[in-house]
Amino acid sequence: MPKLYARLSLGGELGRQIERLLCEGLQLLRKDDRETRDQLQATRDGIEKKQRKLLEAHYNDAISMEILREEQQALNTQLVAVKRDLELFEADDRDTEQILSQALDFAENCFQMYARAPEHLKRIFNQVFFEKVLVVQDDHEYKVEPAFKAPFDVIFSPLTASLATQVTRLRSTHFLSYNPRARGKHNSPSMTTGCAWMFSTMARLLRSKV
Repeated sequence: MPKLYARLSLGGELGRQIERLLCEGLQLLRKDDRETRDQLQATRDGIEKKQRKLLEAHYNDAISMEILREEQQALNTQLVAVKRDLELFEADDRDTEQILSQALDFAENCFQMYARAPEHLKRIFNQVFFEKVLVVQDDHEYKVEPAFKAPFDVIFSPLTASLATQVTRLRSTHFLSYNPRARGKHNSPSMTTGCAWMFSTMARLLRSKV
């Protein structure tokens, strides 16, 4: 197991590239969710406005207490549901960021932490990182093939490493630096679309795994 953790530790330039890619994927998630959150907030404000108008109508003897009670009960049911959804959005943002940050720290330092840990903590490490660890024979050699738990299956995925490397390479050639107010051969909207799928892929992975 120590050799496996040594192999997994995310250090150096690749580790920084992966961390940057995943953090940008998380930001993309938040951007995609912002419209939904804005709609929920608008719905909440609309319900509260209706409640105030109902009270005003009742105070002006425009509607009876019975009608007020029925309408307010229906609006309260809607309001509770909307507020619950908003709270889930906010909690999900906090939890996702915290989990990703902690997971990246573990991934970067997993070998050192595992090597220094007592046996009972090493077992906990294994339970946190892996669904299972298979030992397979290949050409008369035994190889260890880990199956990771979320979100480490994303962090240690070959796809993640590949995307991180590609994004870094494209960014170094100004492929990702589009500015709609600037001009130049490296500043075309079409140039940004070539790697948009990379961030979308990471966003979808993070949504399902973190």
